[in-house]
Amino acid sequence: MDRDEIDEYVKRCRQLLESSPQMDEENTKVKLVQPFLELLGRDLYSTEVALEYTIPMASGSTHVDYALLVGDSPVVFVEAKPARSTLTDNEVQQLRSYMRQELDVDWGILTNGKSFEVLTKNRHQNGGEEVSVVQFDLNDLAENPDVLELLTKGSIRSGKSDEIAEQVAQTNRAIRHLQENEDSVTESVTEAVESEVGELTIDLEEQSREFVQSLVSVLQESVISSVRSLLGSSKRLQTNKQKPASQRKTAVLGLRTGGAT
Repeated sequence: MDRDEIDEYVKRCRQLLESSPQMDEENTKVKLVQPFLELLGRDLYSTEVALEYTIPMASGSTHVDYALLVGDSPVVFVEAKPARSTLTDNEVQQLRSYMRQELDVDWGILTNGKSFEVLTKNRHQNGGEEVSVVQFDLNDLAENPDVLELLTKGSIRSGKSDEIAEQVAQTNRAIRHLQENEDSVTESVTEAVESEVGELTIDLEEQSREFVQSLVSVLQESVISSVRSLLGSSKRLQTNKQKPASQRKTAVLGLRTGGAT
């Protein structure tokens, strides 16, 4: 992927956002989102991109802003929101519900032209639950353009994108378990050490808790390493612990540690 092309895209988007901070949805689509799709190697004037793609729902039908197709089948849904707004959890849930209706759609992108959240179906857990894999913004893209490789036609067709998503999902499940069960895991570690060496003069429970918390940090870093390795990136990546959408702050590359909400 051409770094100069990415830099030019980021520069142009920043200029547009600076001159029109209250940009509405239609202008966001044309000026920010469509150039992003072209950056991913998609030809907007071909049959591989469908605008206002119809999705059958239980109560009728709805439309997603863009469907990226391979042959006649959609494989990625892209939902755009106005640049003047922030992405919300409800909008993430909306995209999840769209993805759920199409068996071949394994990927979803939610964006307002400034921030991006990428979802994928975790087919090895909970029957294909849609999980958030990556969050980034324009600043992140300027510093770490390799994140776009996750979403290119080549990566999706070759299965590299699925490989990355599965590694992230597996590690995130372990992280989530340790975070949600910190007390019980701490107790188990404490009991295991006491059974091996007996009572100690240190506060073993406190040390065990610190061990569990450190293990979570190590696992988060392993997510970064696996993504870097599979993308061939030498740049620094950072994790983003799960927060409500209104409180998220992405670093170079945000990897949400939780699954669907």
